[in-house]
Amino acid sequence: MSQFPLDEIKIDMSFVKELKTSRKARAVVRAVTHLAHELGLSVVAEGIEDAETEGIVAALGCDHGQGYLFGRPQPASIIPDLIRQWDYASRAPSALPASNLRRSSI
Repeated sequence: MSQFPLDEIKIDMSFVKELKTSRKARAVVRAVTHLAHELGLSVVAEGIEDAETEGIVAALGCDHGQGYLFGRPQPASIIPDLIRQWDYASRAPSALPASNLRRSSI
């Protein structure tokens, strides 16, 4: 992994869905997260559907989450309306130094 130009690793939802019941799934997520952090990568957990799972992935060290807990997939056709309606002022962080900027995946 250190040979590739990566910024983050995603943990597949097949592991995330088993976190509440499987010690093995928790061990895999913990190990992958630790390895990613040692390599300077952030970790995204996919398939988070409830607050309990969100808490587990956070406790295991995942940096970000994706899933129905945060929002359902939407058609591309609504993107222009979302952009127009977005409240930039209330969501914008204060100015950050350029050193805090980094590449990210979409």
